[in-house]
Parts: sequence; C-alpha cells; structure tokens
Amino acid sequence: MIDKHILPQKELDRLRSDDSQLLPVELLRSFGICGMGGRGKTRLAVEWVYTRMHHFDAIFWLNADDNAVLGESFASIAKQLGLDDTADGSDLTVSRERVKSWLARPLKSLDGPDTADNEATWLIVFDNVDHPPVLTEYWPVTGHGSVLITSRDPEAKTNFYTKNHGMDLAKLDIESSIKFIRALTKSIPDSTDGDKSLILVAELLDGLPLAIEQMSSVIRRLRLSYEEFLKLYIDEGKDLVDEFPDRTYEHTLATVWRLQDFSQPAETLLQILSFLDGDGVPEKVVRQKLVSDVPDGFPNNDIFYYKARAELQGASLIAIGDQNSVSQDLSLHRLLQDVARERMDQKRLQLVFETAVRLVSNVWPFQDLEHRHARDRWPECVLLLPQVARLRAVFTQLNANSARVVGDVKFAKLLNDVGWYHSERGFPEESLEYYELVERVCETIDVKKNPEVVEVLRLSHNNRGAAAAETNKPEESLKHFKLWFDMSLLHVGDDGQPVDNYELGSAYHELAVAYAANGEFQTSVGYFITCIEIFEKLPNYKEVMLGWPAPNLGFVYQELDRLDEAEAILDRILKIQFDAFGYDDIESFKTGKVLHALGNLYFRQGRLPKSIELHKRALTQYRASVGNRHARTASVCHRLADHYIREGKFEDAREMLDEALEVFGSRKNMKPELARTTYKKSQWFEAQGDKVSSLTFRTEAFKLYQELVKPNLRTQEEISESDYNKLIIFWNR
Repeated sequence: MIDKHILPQKELDRLRSDDSQLLPVELLRSFGICGMGGRGKTRLAVEWVYTRMHHFDAIFWLNADDNAVLGESFASIAKQLGLDDTADGSDLTVSRERVKSWLARPLKSLDGPDTADNEATWLIVFDNVDHPPVLTEYWPVTGHGSVLITSRDPEAKTNFYTKNHGMDLAKLDIESSIKFIRALTKSIPDSTDGDKSLILVAELLDGLPLAIEQMSSVIRRLRLSYEEFLKLYIDEGKDLVDEFPDRTYEHTLATVWRLQDFSQPAETLLQILSFLDGDGVPEKVVRQKLVSDVPDGFPNNDIFYYKARAELQGASLIAIGDQNSVSQDLSLHRLLQDVARERMDQKRLQLVFETAVRLVSNVWPFQDLEHRHARDRWPECVLLLPQVARLRAVFTQLNANSARVVGDVKFAKLLNDVGWYHSERGFPEESLEYYELVERVCETIDVKKNPEVVEVLRLSHNNRGAAAAETNKPEESLKHFKLWFDMSLLHVGDDGQPVDNYELGSAYHELAVAYAANGEFQTSVGYFITCIEIFEKLPNYKEVMLGWPAPNLGFVYQELDRLDEAEAILDRILKIQFDAFGYDDIESFKTGKVLHALGNLYFRQGRLPKSIELHKRALTQYRASVGNRHARTASVCHRLADHYIREGKFEDAREMLDEALEVFGSRKNMKPELARTTYKKSQWFEAQGDKVSSLTFRTEAFKLYQELVKPNLRTQEEISESDYNKLIIFWNR
C-alpha cells in the first residue's frame, strides 16, 4: 500500500473523485497519471489497482516504453486468455490483434454465449509511457474496459488516448515532506535545534519521495540526527554540482548516495544494472563469473554477489522479486539508473557498458543461419528481450549529442540477432531499427583490428534484405541482398575462390528472390539453380535443404510460362517433404508453399478441380503452420475466393474475401495485397449483379493502386486484375 505521506490528502481525494473515469461502464474509459521521475506515479497506479481490483475480471500490467516489449506482452496476454494456437503464437502482430479483438468483445468463456453474463470487465495499465506514440498500435478501440497510463510526459494525459482525463503529480509540499521524513526516521537521535534542520532537509530534498526514501536509509544506517545529516549532505554535495547542473533531483540522489559508503562490488553491480531493464533484470544475467576485462569490483563469485545484492537491497536501491520463482528479478527505479550512469567517468562508463553487453550476450540464445525460424529459443528470447531493448535505448541516449560510449563487435552481434528475432515474430519494421544501429556501430570499429566486423555487417545486410522483402520494399531488398552476396563472395579459400558453404548458397537464393520480387524473373532463375547446385555439393547435404529454393523456383518458372519445368521442380520438392516429414506436414510452412505453387500451376494449365484441391490443402497447411492471420494464409484465401466466385459459391467466396481483407487491412505494409483483394471483392459484387457496391470497391482499390504506383497515368477503367497481381510478391500471387 502507498504511504499516505507520499500522496497528500488532496491528491488522494482527487484520485477517488476520478474513479468515474476508470471504473468499467459500457464505454471505454482511460486516465493518465503524469509527473517527473521519482514522483510516485507507478506507486499510485498500484494503489488504485489494488483497492479497486474487485471491479475487474481481468487486469493486465504492461511496461510500455518499448514497442517490441509491448508486442511480447500482448502475446503473453493472448496465451493467458487462450486466444493463441501454437501456429499463430509465432506472430506477435497476430497476437496483438487477437487481444484487441477480445478487448472489444471480452468474453469470460470463449466458448460461451455473447451475453451480458458472459461479458468480462478489464483493466490495462500501460506503465512508463514516456513516448505516447508507442501506444498507437496497442490502444483498444472499443470495449467495456479501462486503461490507466503513467508517464513523465504531461501531454500523455491530454492526447487522444486519454481525452483530457488525468492528473499531474506535483512534488510534495514542505508539510508533506516533513511528515514523510518523520515517518521514515522515527528512531533517530533528536536534533538540538528543534525542527530547523528537519525543515532544511525537507527543502533540500525538494519534495521528491524517491530522494526522501534514500535519505532516510542513510540516516537510519548511520544513526544521524537531522543536523548531522544536513552537514554531511552539504559537504558531500559540493563537488557534484558540475556533474548535475540544473538537475535538482539527480544531484540530490547522487549526494545521498555519496553518504551510503557502498563496497566496490555493490557499486559495480548497481552500475551494471543501470544499463539494463529497471523493471526486472533476471539474476542469471548479472550473476556470472567473468574474470577478465571487467570493472574493478565486479562480483565474480557468489559470496561477493550476494553481499553486493544485500547492500543494495538494504539501502532501498533495488528490490528483489519472488525468491521462489524460477527467474528471480532485480528491479530499481529509472531515475536511480540515470544517476548511476551520470556518476561514472568516461573510462568507467565504457567498461561497464561493455560488461553489461557481455553479460546479456552470454545468455542470449543466438541462432545460426541454417536453423532460422526455429521456435524453441523464443521463450528465452521473451525473457531477455527487455534487457537488449534497454541496452539499445541507453546506448542511443548516451550518444545523442556526443559519443560517450562506443559499441563493439559483441554489441553489434547481439543487435543483429535480436533484430532477426523481431522479424521472426512478425515485426520486420521494428527489426530495421536494430540493423541500422548495427551498421552505425560497425562504422566505428577498425576492421583491421576486428575482422569479425565484416561477418557482422554481411549478416546485417542479409537481415535487412529479408525485412525489406517482408515489408513490400523490393528495391531495398535487392540492394541489401546484393551487398550480402558480394561480401559472401569475398570469403575465399586457399585457392582464392569463394568458399561453397551454406551461407553462399543462401546468398544466391536470397538474391534470386530479390530479383524475382523486382520482376527480373529470368535473372533470378540462374541464381536459384546455382543455390541448389551449391547445396547439393555440401558434405552435409540433405534434400530438405531445397525446401527454400525449390518452391520459389517453381513460382518463378510459372511467371516465365515454363510450366513443365515448374511442375517438375514442385513435384520433386513435394516428394522430398513427404519422405522427410509425412503427408502435408506442418514442420514449417514450406509444404504449404509447394501446395500453393502447385495450385497456381494447375490453374494456369486449366486443371481447375486439381487447382482448387491443392489450394484447399495449402490453406489447411498454412493455418496449421503459420496461423490464420498470416499473409500467406490470406493469399490462399484470395485464390480460393476466385475459385468460389467462378463456381457461383458466393457465400464461401465472401468468407474467404473477408478473412483476407481483415488480415491485409491490419498490416500497414500489406497495402498491395489489400488493393488486390479489394478489387476481387468488387468482382464478387459484380458477379451477383450489384453494380453499385462493385463500383464502390473498385474505386477503393484504385485509390490504393494510385498510392502504390507513382506516377500512374491510367484511369480506373484501364486498370485490370493483372495490374493488381503485379503489385504482389511472386510467392503470394
């Protein structure tokens, strides 16, 4: 429960009076708590939730300072609510949209009726919303629920999210500060000057609850009177003025810390924690034995570590999570983290940053090129992602105006792999932020002294090419895959020739994909064939390695009207998949891709019954392997809708079209697919004689087309279905 001295009576009364803005009613309610760091925003939110939790059937508390971490949190909510199946759980965007759908129509029992008795009330707390735009894709649109946010940004309570419903937490007034100090220092010796020193202490701490708590810890530990503390505080704070000009609270906290007299291991542990996620650092991250290139005082054995941890906990600087849990976390306030970093000199700051990167890298489950898309590492990634996100944020913050810390190869490697993890989970655009930082870091590293940086850059271009392909940026994809390909050719053996390994084969494959995505189908064929030849020569070659290039080559052959060759390569890879994994396996989406390509091929050949059979199988396989809301699944829905319109099965066609439109409409990078399926919906209306609705959808499709194709000199009547198909990457046609 929150201390009554931290929140004066007038603010407690205001909070109670604002209950009407948060307690559940028929409409969505929201409220923002704003104030400077250390003011007690999170505590107040905890107090409100604790005392009113009986009003809600479901409560979700989310750390909201990073988009990717929010994505993981929504995936966790989806799992808790039973909204995810094993396939769709791989895509964080899918999980996010499912949770938002549940919030709009929250049922206590998913299998129960849509009645008032089965409707749930819910509360979401977005904590630490320091950048309100991060909520754009996560804000509930409708629903009988409530949203509470905490933020340092005063605008957070006046933007469109909270509709001017909120409050600013001002600093404590002198009276409240004095009461709070007295409550925390009941057993200290009396001062000889009455309350004079106490009043001066309250004025110095300037109404910041966090500083008052830290100060009280010093007074209790050293058994000081207010007079004695005041003298120590003033003496120790003199030489900190230059470090914290015009930053009262940081200066106050730093001065208080100077009085704590921490051991070197405790101070070093605190400094390392200042680079990690203050909301929770798994102990296995910081409890490691590093013997070289570490800061003086690094607690590299259990005795030193536990003593350091106990010191920090005793000084109220850190909190320790559930000691019975599998993953015990350490947490600390972000303002304390800021001060800890500010107090380090340049050399110490650099070494502590490098140590934090090593500690996280040592436990991060890196993925090699050959085994990408494997899901077994994801639970560990979910646990550690907030640490990497915080490292990236602090690195960027420290270097905003001038370079205060320098990244090394290990940091670049970590960013590269975490970026790829984002792509795997359906966040290719967010992954680009990591790859761009990788390149900036690598630019500062001397290649002669660190040749490993070339490998990091090479893989970064591969990652960026894949992310661009997934976000409908074919030209950018080709640019980065060319760079990856050229750098892969520089990896030569003793004979001076490029080494034929899995990476080189993959480079040929991805460059082929990029050429095909840019409409250069004939060029892509040669690269696909070379990829297959390289794989087949590898000493560890297995036919299943063809699961990537063979289906794509089958799609490309169709674009070139080489239908017999397409059928041969697709039949071959389908048999390989069957022999390795069984009939229509769901080991990955590769078999679904083959079935999709064969369905398209049979359509071109006029074998319509066989085409619809293969497309139905592809849809079933995609649903099981990548989920109902994946772009590949929606693309096959589009193909089946075309079949059903032709057969006059209009209700079946409508279901397929609406499913596809819902998927494409929820992804901002799928505008080409949205345009094509919108056009198909116009054909659905036209086939039933509804020319008015048909024109409406055709016009909407044309608007999307004009946004995508610039300049476009043709009229709406001149644009045909084939024009919309050309907007789509070949494997989704």
